[in-house]
Amino acid sequence: MPFLTKDTYHDVYENEPHKLWPFFAENEFLLDEALGFAPKQEAWSYLNVDKESTIKILQTFPNIPTKYVAYLFELALGESKQVRYAAQNALSVITNIHCQVEQALTSAKQEVRIAAANWLAELGQKSSIKALNNALKKEKRETVQAALLVALEKLGEDISQHLTVKKLLTDAQKGLKGKKPADFDWFDKNLIPPLTWKDGDTVDPQIIEWWAWLAVKLKDPANPLLIIYSRLLSQQSQQQLGEFILQSFIKQDTRMPTVEDAEAKVNSLADKRLQRYIGYYQQYPQYPQYYPSYANITFEQVFEEIKKRLWQSILVQPLKRKDY
Repeated sequence: MPFLTKDTYHDVYENEPHKLWPFFAENEFLLDEALGFAPKQEAWSYLNVDKESTIKILQTFPNIPTKYVAYLFELALGESKQVRYAAQNALSVITNIHCQVEQALTSAKQEVRIAAANWLAELGQKSSIKALNNALKKEKRETVQAALLVALEKLGEDISQHLTVKKLLTDAQKGLKGKKPADFDWFDKNLIPPLTWKDGDTVDPQIIEWWAWLAVKLKDPANPLLIIYSRLLSQQSQQQLGEFILQSFIKQDTRMPTVEDAEAKVNSLADKRLQRYIGYYQQYPQYPQYYPSYANITFEQVFEEIKKRLWQSILVQPLKRKDY
């Protein structure tokens, strides 16, 4: 059955699924092995069906075997996006699956709560609005709050109560008291241009700064919630904000280090490098010919060596190389 391999079974799955599921129904151990329910047998290693493909195979069954449902639900809220979406698609045919997904909104893991909110938005059951609202009232994590708000908006819920200027400013002031995202010094809040809301009122710069922080925390500047937020601005301010962020990023991405930056970097490396060179020489005292140049090496020599290599590499990736 060579068509069952990851690379070649696709056409059968798409065009003749009725030929696919009977084989696996009779050889269920292959599904067990692919999903980790049982150790793989070398005799069948040529099949090499991965989890995502296995889930798609299960979708061709008239009904997904009961023993796989709980595990698929776990995968549907897991970290691997491709596997997660495949599992969600497979489970979407189960009656009232949204009720089980709603329970995941109370998970101790924020990643699971986010995945659950996103899944509920895709399932589109308006009855889930109540569970999402309840979860939003209790949620403390900004990234999860964002997912919950987006899910509510997609389900047709009016989220304007969460978008008032007063609420946005309160959220911003609260959020900015937290730890600043790493490697975000390039965003200069003092350069945020004057912006206005759609009604013409002035936007407090703290709100814009918080939105920038949130984009980093969400690891997605195109997150639907940020799009919702930006649409609250006047058309001109939307353009100004986009240009400001783009120009700030370009400035940082093309920034060249100063002499002071370079020397500070060299100083941080030179002493360790010197000790390493001395260690090389002392490690083989019976073979002084191995590292003759390290016999009387000085800090100044190491400093100059690193400085020279630093400037040679500066056009490749300034100030980001771990060693020179």
